[in-house]
Amino acid sequence: MHQGGGYAGVHAINDIQQSSILGSKYRIVLINASDHFFHIMAVLRAAVDSGVHDAVFVPYTSLMRKSDEFIHGTANKITNSKVTVALHAGGETVVEYKYLIIATGSHHPTWANIEANNKWDGVKTLKERQAAIKRASRIVIVGGGITGMELAGEIADYFPDKHVTIIHSSNVLGNQDMPDKAREVVDDAVKRLNNVDIIYNDTIAHAQDVEGDLHIVTKTGRLIDADLQIVTFGLSPNSSIMNSLDPSLINPKTSAIKVKPTFQLDSPKYPNIFVIGDVADAPGAKMAMNTDTHANILVKNITSLETGNQPTAVYKGPMGAFAITLGRDTKNLWREQAYCTETCLKYNVMLPEKGSSGLGYMMNLDMAIDISEQPISPKTKPSLAERFVQLMGLPTKHTHTVDGDDQPPKAHKTVSKYSHTTTITKTDFSDWFPARSSHSVEEATMHMVPSKLPQIDLTANAWAQELLTRLQSRKGAMYGVLGAVVIYKLWSILLSTPGQFKAISRVKEFSLILTGVSGPERRRKEAIPLLARGEPAYFSSERGPYTLYIAEPKMARTLLMRTGTFPHGELGAFPKGSMFDKMLGTPNIVSSNGQIWKTHRKIASPVFRKSMPLQLFGNATLELFEEYKKADYKVDSSDYMERFTLDVIGRAAFDYDFGAIRYAENDGVKAYKNVFATVFDPVNLATSKFDLLLYRISKRRRQAHADLDTFLSTIDDVIAKKRATLSSERARSDEEDAEKDLLTMILEANSDEGDQGQRMTDEEVKSNIFAFFVAGHDTTSNESYRARAEAIAIMGDEPRDIVPTNEHLQQLQYINQIIQEILRLEPQLWLQPVVTR
Repeated sequence: MHQGGGYAGVHAINDIQQSSILGSKYRIVLINASDHFFHIMAVLRAAVDSGVHDAVFVPYTSLMRKSDEFIHGTANKITNSKVTVALHAGGETVVEYKYLIIATGSHHPTWANIEANNKWDGVKTLKERQAAIKRASRIVIVGGGITGMELAGEIADYFPDKHVTIIHSSNVLGNQDMPDKAREVVDDAVKRLNNVDIIYNDTIAHAQDVEGDLHIVTKTGRLIDADLQIVTFGLSPNSSIMNSLDPSLINPKTSAIKVKPTFQLDSPKYPNIFVIGDVADAPGAKMAMNTDTHANILVKNITSLETGNQPTAVYKGPMGAFAITLGRDTKNLWREQAYCTETCLKYNVMLPEKGSSGLGYMMNLDMAIDISEQPISPKTKPSLAERFVQLMGLPTKHTHTVDGDDQPPKAHKTVSKYSHTTTITKTDFSDWFPARSSHSVEEATMHMVPSKLPQIDLTANAWAQELLTRLQSRKGAMYGVLGAVVIYKLWSILLSTPGQFKAISRVKEFSLILTGVSGPERRRKEAIPLLARGEPAYFSSERGPYTLYIAEPKMARTLLMRTGTFPHGELGAFPKGSMFDKMLGTPNIVSSNGQIWKTHRKIASPVFRKSMPLQLFGNATLELFEEYKKADYKVDSSDYMERFTLDVIGRAAFDYDFGAIRYAENDGVKAYKNVFATVFDPVNLATSKFDLLLYRISKRRRQAHADLDTFLSTIDDVIAKKRATLSSERARSDEEDAEKDLLTMILEANSDEGDQGQRMTDEEVKSNIFAFFVAGHDTTSNESYRARAEAIAIMGDEPRDIVPTNEHLQQLQYINQIIQEILRLEPQLWLQPVVTR
């Protein structure tokens, strides 16, 4: 049983779910007055930036397992075995429990919290606050603690023309539990904010609203005229539930619930009731970062009780660290304080490292609790930034972008899905057109150890990075570094650039191995310096021996077209019957040479010159929109786009509907995902020559083979049916070429070849289709303000769905340019093995 869904509550749910003893044995019942988790640390940013309103609310149902239960209501009575709940929808219910966790938090000042029982009322409150700030020219903030300072920084950043006055009861800003030197540092930073005045050693006596003008009188007799007054002090624990059990367990001085160091109620009568978070009368400041420790101790002690032992894990107080941000740009907290690093480390004040636009945004908004993955603590001494990431539990699954209305982003932040690495980049157009730009990039990067290989890369660098990650998490950084160095050195010695190519530059990847950078981002970091000075090509060991990356179009065309001089290399000499052999072992346009390649190219080339299947894309998009409508207010766009791509490729390639958009987990989708996850898994790529041996000893490999056989059998059936259909001349004229699937067009072009020897066999047709399928599955999508504006201008903004036509496409010039540029930067075939002499 769990009462309260704030930071402490979410941490407790996460730790219980992951517990090997408690996770599978017990069902979690969460009782909360609101149906959404609210990121309270983002409330001040949300008061000035409407763009983050949706992001600060997360439905509790997304945090719970299927076996768990969420009750939308308020607990109004507890005993040693039951909880009575007043339901939000009306009525009451009684819930029995074995263990009760009370994490009801505390009541914050009005502007530092949201009192709403659903997301929609919460968003409405945030909008009202933002409107109040926008209307006001003169704003008075009562209280100069952390909340007051951060709110002043947000207003000064977003609304520099507004005048802010902070009234503080002490002679220096900051909370009483902050060290004196630390308070001096942050006080000095606030003083330098634009249009912000500070009144020390004073407080409000009374305020009077006269026809919209607020007249404030302080205790020292100072008169202040304002349009808006915001109170930011006052924190009271939500402990009233304890009155129904034992009022004596409420500390009259703090109003918090008395607890033992084990977080059990401070009474021998209730060993099964625990209290964590702000409502617990535990030492230290009431801060979200401390709740992770509370939850860890809680789960250890419940586990001890469950195994027949006495609880022994005790809370010894917080780490004494906190974060302060003053708007999005925190340079004034760093660059004008040369001694800031030592000061912050000494006094446990966490301030941004190497201030850069976007840091404040990151720290204030992204304090989301990641319920599925906890940060990995580095074994070596962490930097200031690393300490911040580690202590605050930055998320790993959310991405937020700050940019202008119709300009390329000046600053953006991304949080990698696979690593605890946060990068804040300030640039011009290098992220939009990386192959053309040579703009300098100023970066402030915070690194934690990646939790898994960032992407599938069969390379020495990728394996070195993987080895580093695994060893670092078990034996320490030293072993990981040594392993990475050994692998990289062996790779460099065995696969150094051939002598005849010494004139071509070779990028140095070693400096990027340990950073967690992978994929396109790493290629940009490697290539841009070379391309900026005019080099048309470069060598890299990223994807194997002698890999030449070409940026000059004419050179690329020569290599691809002159197969006599530059014959295509084999995709791999894979054993007969292996998964790769089944998919791509038959000659196709990618791997063949000579007359076979000419035949395949002659048949396939006209196919790819035809126009795009607009109706196919349009209808698939309508299906996607319908699924969006059925989903919760928040959707995983990456998953939806992967399913959308699978359906589009299936229909465009061979007129087969996977149904992935409508049915995320149907048998066809599962089989497809299993096949591709197995085939392109790094371990499988490295052991592909032993595929048949692994088939005998690995159940997973046998299942992948079975799924692949089913998939290939489906293609065989489709080809046979398609040939039968195309025997009718009428069938060939019923549909525009632009809307025909790839298989239909290849079969039609193939049948037009008079000489039987100049045609593809069914196996070759299937191999070419599969090559297209593999190349087309890896897709990306971007949207921009300008593209949307053009679409609205051409197709209208009425609330109805429109499937575009070829006439529309001719008018959508900018969107057409985007399509062509994406195909240039991310071509279907971007890696071509070539044999050189």
